[in-house]
Amino acid sequence: IWAFLDADGDERPGELEPSAVYDSGNPFAVSGAATGIDLLLLDPPQITAHPADIRIGAGAEARLGVAAAGSQPLSYQWRLYGEDLSDGGGISGAASPEMVIRNASADHSGAYNCRVANGAGEAFSNTANVRVIEGGLQISGVVQYEGRQTGPVHIAASQIQKGNRVLFLDGAGDFAVTTLTDLSGIELTVQYWFRGSSIQSAVRQQGSGWIVAGWDNQHILSFDGGTRGISAGAAATDGNWHHLAMTWKPNARGGFRSYLDGRLIERRDSANAEIPNFNAQVYFGAFNGAGEFANGKLDEISIWERALSEGEIAVGWNVPLTGDEKGLIGFWNFDDNGQDLSGFGNHAELRGDAAILEEIVPGLGGEVFSAVLESPGVYALDNIPPGKDFAVTAFLDVNGNGAPDEGEPSGKYANNPFVFAQNASDVDILLTEPPRILDQPADARVESDSNSAAEFTVQAAGTAPLFYQWRKDG
Repeated sequence: IWAFLDADGDERPGELEPSAVYDSGNPFAVSGAATGIDLLLLDPPQITAHPADIRIGAGAEARLGVAAAGSQPLSYQWRLYGEDLSDGGGISGAASPEMVIRNASADHSGAYNCRVANGAGEAFSNTANVRVIEGGLQISGVVQYEGRQTGPVHIAASQIQKGNRVLFLDGAGDFAVTTLTDLSGIELTVQYWFRGSSIQSAVRQQGSGWIVAGWDNQHILSFDGGTRGISAGAAATDGNWHHLAMTWKPNARGGFRSYLDGRLIERRDSANAEIPNFNAQVYFGAFNGAGEFANGKLDEISIWERALSEGEIAVGWNVPLTGDEKGLIGFWNFDDNGQDLSGFGNHAELRGDAAILEEIVPGLGGEVFSAVLESPGVYALDNIPPGKDFAVTAFLDVNGNGAPDEGEPSGKYANNPFVFAQNASDVDILLTEPPRILDQPADARVESDSNSAAEFTVQAAGTAPLFYQWRKDG
């Protein structure tokens, strides 16, 4: 015996609709009239406020909090990399809405989230990354801007990989194709970095069925839900570089998972199935080279024959691979063109106008340390571990979407990249506006044998000095 309150009228139990099961007696035999089969409908838990990221110095205190709605009583369980925590070792409140870490050390660094449960189900908060920096340093300076646009200033510092190369696809018939054809087995992980406007077919194998990491902003599997997949994350196509990951293992609670920048985005229970051998080539950026093209840049594509754990992804999402990792069956970082660095030799061949270009991927190789100012001025980034090849950039967020967009003032530290071995002051950044045309030149027609002249003028705006160069036929 079970029941649910059909709040949306679709005659099916919804994830957040009140429900109940006759737990005290199910299953039971009916040999006559059965009375007293009472059910109490409960609202399942729903997270209303998620914990936030924290970066602190060693010895400081960190507090992680969550808020939830649902039928009482609600139980709380904080977790580190998906494993339940208990009080002790500097941690208190592991089974409460707020968990406190006192006298924090590097051992407390990690990805935390909270499970909230009652008799109707459970809900999981977003992951919060706690970084405890021992021996951290400071980067400080001034962000200057002399233009008229307004908005908050976003500043970011990170270690970069000099000479990094990426696969560029313009969404109009460009793609890469590999010789890898067999992804069959028990478990699977697909990971990649992306920057652009469409992840359609980012990593795709399709024959009699399909495995697609990137389709309609989802990750989809023909043998588990078809086109009803799990979200790749709303921010995946905001124009910034992001790390995306899809993991799958069969017949498991939360066995189908999606991650963005090391954070668990969505999970659902997986089907009781094995991954078939579709005997079809794996493509980067296209449906078998015929359509549904990706638009953007790809880097560090890796395919695994095992489902990486939440902890492995949280720790390693921004760490460059070597190709020797356990369970890796394909790895392409495009620094060596389309070579498969896993050792299996399934190299990628470029098609159409696909190109491999040099580009820095912020965050690949280390954490991004960021801050937001209300307006240009003095800034300071604290608790940053020392290292080499650091770069600091900034932009004025005119439209308030949190991402650098074309036309918004931006800039970088003149001495990027630099060795960061001690507190770095005077890391100043001048924000400049890219040129934009205000008034286009007009067509002109003159007689070839006359003394008249054709005059062309153009008006432009942007940070001075502006340089002009007239061109004929390009």
